[in-house]
Amino acid sequence: MMKRIHRFAVCSFALTSLSAFGGSTPSLTADGFMNWAERMLPTSFAGPQTTMSAASDGIGFSYRYYPLANGGANCLAVTSSESKVYVLGSLTGNVLKQFGTLADYTCGGRACPLKTT
Repeated sequence: MMKRIHRFAVCSFALTSLSAFGGSTPSLTADGFMNWAERMLPTSFAGPQTTMSAASDGIGFSYRYYPLANGGANCLAVTSSESKVYVLGSLTGNVLKQFGTLADYTCGGRACPLKTT
C-alpha cells in the first residue's frame, strides 16, 4: 500500500508567487513545486508534464495532469491568490483534497524534502 504522505498532494487550482518570506529569499513557484512533486513521487506524478492555467468561479490556478499506467490519473494544482495546494485523482480516491499551501513546503525558497509517516 502507499505510504501516507504528511501534508502533501494537490489539484485543480492556481498560484502566482509566494511572499511569505521577507527580504531577498526567493519564493517557491507552482512550477517549482510541481517539478519537486514529480521528482519525489514519480508513480503518482510522472513527469515532466506541462503546466496549464485555468480559472473557475473567479479562482485562478496552475495545474498539471498526470495520466497513470493503470488508466487512472492525478491532477496537481496550486491556486493563484492563496497558493493552496490541491490533488484530485487516484491518489485521493477521486475527491478534491487540499494539502496546505506552498509555504508549508518551502525551505529557504525551494521545496523541502518530502516528509512521510
